[in-house]
Amino acid sequence: MKKPLNAVLRGVTNDNVDPSVDAIKHSTLPLLLKFLGTDEGLNLKVVKRGLRPNGGGEIHFSCPCRAKLRPLQMKDSGLIRSIRGIAFACKVSPATGNRIGESAKKILKEYVADVYCYTDLCKGPKGGLYVVFFVVRDHKPSGRKFQSI
Repeated sequence: MKKPLNAVLRGVTNDNVDPSVDAIKHSTLPLLLKFLGTDEGLNLKVVKRGLRPNGGGEIHFSCPCRAKLRPLQMKDSGLIRSIRGIAFACKVSPATGNRIGESAKKILKEYVADVYCYTDLCKGPKGGLYVVFFVVRDHKPSGRKFQSI
């Protein structure tokens, strides 16, 4: 019998070239969940954030093993009905992270009424090697897709 995947990934978690770990967590994992049929054992946890050039981030990823995947057809993307976001700040004042989250929320409320922005404040070793603040947002259309920007 095959064993489930448990991986520890180290390096860059957020940059402007690749999709961030938060974008993957909020868009790709719900899609993977539809293929697997259950979320038992499916997890992506950010332990430390890491940014360019030296990284320093750590992610724990676990995924169950399935003999068969469910088929999936997604035809209608629908209209955007809600926006969720994560504003994270590493090694800066908590007030800075909260201000960034509230500013992003204020701008996005002009387009959609249902906006929520979670603030992730990373201190000490969990904050990686650099001082940074960043906003990741994803939106949920009225169809069944999850998209992240």
